[in-house]
Amino acid sequence: REALLAYEKARLEATAKVVRTNRQFPPDYIIMKVDELTGGQPFANIDDVISQAELRELSDDYKRIAGFALEKRA
Repeated sequence: REALLAYEKARLEATAKVVRTNRQFPPDYIIMKVDELTGGQPFANIDDVISQAELRELSDDYKRIAGFALEKRA
């Protein structure tokens, strides 16, 4: 029982952070961002709309908050 309570305590804040982030920036945020940038108009190449660096930053931010980010080694 103590182990379960310790696990729950450790996970509650991390889980709450993911939920708060999903409310502000839903998992389909990248799609929404591209739609905003294009005004809903079709495009041939995603790189003409948003840079790979911006896409990576959006993805990395979400992974970090969700706890999926890989740790950088020194």
